Amino acid sequence: MAISNASNVKKRSDKTSPLTQAEVDGNFQEVRNVINDATQLENDYDQYVNDNDQRVSNIEDGVYGVLEVPLSGSDVTLSGTQLNYTEFKLTGTLTTNVSVIVPTDERTYTIINEATGDFSVTVRTSAGSGVAVPKGQTFVVRCDGADVVRGVDSQRTIYVGSVAELEGMSLAEGVNVYLTEDGRAGEFVVKTGTPPSDPQKGIYIVLANGNYAERVGASSGVFKVEWFGVAGSGDETTKIQAAIDIAQGFGSLGGILVFNPKDYRYTSLNVTSRAALMGYKNATRLIKTSLTGDGVRVGFQVGRVFGVAITNIALAAEGTHTGGALLAVDNAGSFSAEDMTIGSKFPGTSFGGISLNNVSQSYLSDIVQSDGAGIGFAATDCLDIYMNDSRFDANGGSGVFIDTASGVYFSQVTAFNNTGVNFDINATVVSPVVADTNGFMFFTSCVGDTSAANNWEISNLRDSVFTGCWGSTQSGTNTSAHGFFVAGCQDLDFDSCKALNNNSDGMWILGSSSNINVTGGRYKGNGQEAGSTEQNGISIESGCSAKIESVSGRENLGAGLKIASGATSVELYQNDFTGNTVAPYDIAAFPTYFNESDNKTGQSLDVASASILNPPKIGDVFRVTGTTTINGINGQYQGRNLTLIFTDTVAVGDSGSTKLAGIFNATADDTLVLISDGTNWYEKSRSAN
Repeated sequence: MAISNASNVKKRSDKTSPLTQAEVDGNFQEVRNVINDATQLENDYDQYVNDNDQRVSNIEDGVYGVLEVPLSGSDVTLSGTQLNYTEFKLTGTLTTNVSVIVPTDERTYTIINEATGDFSVTVRTSAGSGVAVPKGQTFVVRCDGADVVRGVDSQRTIYVGSVAELEGMSLAEGVNVYLTEDGRAGEFVVKTGTPPSDPQKGIYIVLANGNYAERVGASSGVFKVEWFGVAGSGDETTKIQAAIDIAQGFGSLGGILVFNPKDYRYTSLNVTSRAALMGYKNATRLIKTSLTGDGVRVGFQVGRVFGVAITNIALAAEGTHTGGALLAVDNAGSFSAEDMTIGSKFPGTSFGGISLNNVSQSYLSDIVQSDGAGIGFAATDCLDIYMNDSRFDANGGSGVFIDTASGVYFSQVTAFNNTGVNFDINATVVSPVVADTNGFMFFTSCVGDTSAANNWEISNLRDSVFTGCWGSTQSGTNTSAHGFFVAGCQDLDFDSCKALNNNSDGMWILGSSSNINVTGGRYKGNGQEAGSTEQNGISIESGCSAKIESVSGRENLGAGLKIASGATSVELYQNDFTGNTVAPYDIAAFPTYFNESDNKTGQSLDVASASILNPPKIGDVFRVTGTTTINGINGQYQGRNLTLIFTDTVAVGDSGSTKLAGIFNATADDTLVLISDGTNWYEKSRSAN
């Protein structure tokens, strides 16, 4: 509006002629008119501003705003001013499947489905096809003039219900996609070019236009097995293997493949390069469906495979597995297995548990294996194997089998109730041990208990230490079942070990074993099975050498210590072999070298005089009773000192192997001190008291 009255104000024609009163009054009126016109103009402007603000508000709430569309049990048609909006929030509670019907005009809609109820919502034209919008999701859809199809909004994330649907789309580079398919859900971004191989489409999905969608976050190297379509239903070998292949192909260190707490079935799986498989302990189970061959195979390549790790996964067999191991590792290094359950009778029986062949510098911890038809744990041709806090129980073969290995470090490993040997440590070479084929092993606080055979069978081993280990009790009637069976070994130390209540000997040293050192520990109650030929605490056979020190060997059904004829060297220090059924000692013949010092025998000091005096083979002070003339003395071994204290009048002759300074006519309380060179007795001194 213009100010129309401003030009009517009277002006002076000259600067000296005054206006008349009428002119003044007229001018005042004209000024008032101008002011009124200005006020109206201001009001008109304010109205314009208000109208413009309303238009802006309408635009914001309309074309670019969100319209709430309530739904219930019938179709809804969008029309009129509703079409000023581009985003539509669907609300309400569905009581049946409904459609949201839009015009056939070509345009894009953003549909936000927040309606409740387990029914579907389809956006369509009245006569054409449409797009189902899942509950709780946001879809961009487009009417192409006849039908409603999925649309693209470069400023938004596109929600796609399945891999197959995404494969059928043509999307530009940079578009964000969210896959909502169960198990495979996740965010993707569209890229150009050729993606890495991914046959199960867990990370890379090729689109209809040649671009591909790459899963966001996969570059971290952590993958979920469900991304690859693994659902825990039926045999999923192909899908699981594809997931493993992606993980082991990730970078120089490999990726981590995560399994959910459920059962997964497979025939055989192969890990051929660096990767980690991770699950939930006792809740993630890989169940082998085929009944022969290995289950999870690590390595088995021409080149050595390093850096494979398996954690918190249980391995089992579907039926009765008749061959192979559930976990087999071959030609590998830096392998690790932790927190695993293997076998355990669910839902079938495995054959072997874990098998390592040509494996080095590897670590196993918290392994629980049981109920296999074969061997629980086997290591062959291995170097530097570390294991702790594990157990191998109730297998049809051995619990632990180690063949030709060097550098084995076991701590707190238990083998219990196995049909075979609990701990079978063996080399394929014959005695005596050669080179380094089986040596440098260290077992600490390991338990071999209730085997049907030997609890520990140690053959052809050298330079090894057993500390605080236990070999006790058999489950059957095997008359040749020992706590520790030691054959063909060299330089072994047994420190503070225990062998209790075995069918046969607590420890049997044989096969030309040499330098076997037994220090501390208890060898008690052995020889439990009637008919056993060996029922001693410790037996040392021909050709063997040993040092026994600070050992308690009591309550055995044979002797505390047996030394067979032909043993080459035996040293005894501060042992207690009292309280055994047969005797403290059973010594058939003294070794080439024999030393005993401060040993408790529990035997009487009294020896009856006889033509050939027979003092016990262990001990150095005896009291001779009776008056029968003594013409010879048994019990000699090199270095043995013998002090005889006489209680009666008796003559000791100077003849044969008894070399005296003349006949000794002893009376009560007289003494005779002798020393042996292994063949003869020589007088050191005599006293008449």
